[in-house]
Amino acid sequence: MLFDIRSIVLNAIQNHLHKPALWVDKCSYTYQQMTAIACALNKQWQSLSITNIAILSQRDLSAYAAIWGCYLGGKTYIPLNQRLASKQIIETLEETGCTALVIDKHQLHRLSDILEIAPIHYQIFCLSGVDVREISARYPDHEFYTIDSTEDDFSFWKTQLTAPDGSRYAYIMQTSGSTGKPKRIAVNYDNLHSYLGNIYHRWPMTSDDRVAQFSDLSFDLSVHDIFCAMMSGACLYSLPELVKLNPVGFIRHHQLTAWLSVPTVIELCLQRDNLVEHSMPSLRLSFFCGQALLPELAYRWEMATGCAVINLYGPTECTVAVTSHLYQSCDDLHFNSVPIGNSFSDHQLAIIDEEQQWHRITNTLANTTGELCLSGPQLTEGYLNDKTNTAKAYFLKDGIRWYRTGDLVSIRDSHLIHLGRLDHQVKIAGQRVELGEIETIARQVTQSHSIAIVPWPLSPSGYASGTVAFVSKPEQWQPNQWISECKKRLNPIFVPKEWYILDKLPLNINGKTDIKALQKQLETQIL
Repeated sequence: MLFDIRSIVLNAIQNHLHKPALWVDKCSYTYQQMTAIACALNKQWQSLSITNIAILSQRDLSAYAAIWGCYLGGKTYIPLNQRLASKQIIETLEETGCTALVIDKHQLHRLSDILEIAPIHYQIFCLSGVDVREISARYPDHEFYTIDSTEDDFSFWKTQLTAPDGSRYAYIMQTSGSTGKPKRIAVNYDNLHSYLGNIYHRWPMTSDDRVAQFSDLSFDLSVHDIFCAMMSGACLYSLPELVKLNPVGFIRHHQLTAWLSVPTVIELCLQRDNLVEHSMPSLRLSFFCGQALLPELAYRWEMATGCAVINLYGPTECTVAVTSHLYQSCDDLHFNSVPIGNSFSDHQLAIIDEEQQWHRITNTLANTTGELCLSGPQLTEGYLNDKTNTAKAYFLKDGIRWYRTGDLVSIRDSHLIHLGRLDHQVKIAGQRVELGEIETIARQVTQSHSIAIVPWPLSPSGYASGTVAFVSKPEQWQPNQWISECKKRLNPIFVPKEWYILDKLPLNINGKTDIKALQKQLETQIL
């Protein structure tokens, strides 16, 4: 089913001018205010012939206004990961052909570090209220623009902004690469509108909804939050960083109705004993994506909210998500993780098995295991300026473009189950094992939701001779018993020989367990 998403967005703006569009940093802004600021930015960008805009701001009005401005003006936004070093940010700007940055008052020191080593001059944009006199005097080779919107700016979106070509990039996200060099994924407007159309068709929102914005802007789950709210006339609520570790009170206080995050959030709430029955009754839609969703976690969230719990799956290369599954209590009985479900109707799935045989996923496909491949209108062109990695992951078959996800899946009883990453398959003493399999059994024997398995120790050549386990807040500390129980279900060489207890597992910027941080702890023996 096709939808004219841009028209839907523009109509939502026109029909809800005086309704709140954004809540951020304890302030609320209407659709008219957001549009006026977005248009003021666009007028300046057009006068300077700027098409690509990097966003250094985070959880600030300027960040969201810049994204609105890019969408309304058909431009490309590049959200910058706050954990990147200044040199890496400059590399991102160079690779994406971007010279324009949007900043907020909290980023002036960081901007100074970037400008100190900048190889070219940049155009810096901020909203009124940010004092850039000192930094602009210190770096006179760069141009600084302070944007202050007026009523005239609001009319600009009707008269001067035109719909972009569908092949133009809407945003560029960055993911880590196995060689250490990041991969940059350019998502065009056709990709974006296809995803939004699928969400609009399946789970429509209204102007009465209050949509949580949990994920960092450099993580593509944020795309879902921002644009689902915008095309519905709903209000987007940007969660403060401190609240993200324990969002139950925030959800309840603001009566949020729609939620999307990684499943780790459920674990964090459980650790703080806040996920009690009916504790978040306002939620009516809860999406989880980015990690395997454990049935027991889905059950606890469902009990706390009373709403539908939907497991989404999809790589950034295929625009946020491309499959969905509505959690049901029977999932607890049959699967170690909630199924990832069926693809959106305009997409296709296939599996390449261990013998490299090709299997199109249909309702009649019997139990099969292998690498998942995706095809459809949400599939991006490839990695930006990276033909080598594009050729490895994207391919043509029977005239159709496909993407190899690197994810191991299995069809069991007509359900598609995510088993983990193929690159999480490791060899221990020469024998191959999926780390997710060890984690599943370790969760069961420890009765802890927060488990991470790390191959260790490593030889000088990088070969693992065993594994260790990190456990967050188990009910009891019984490593000898856990080892004994694991040996009953696993090949003994795969059983973690050492078990470490942590208050909480380290998380990366996307809210996933930071395995590299755990490996570093092992290397430096800071335990």
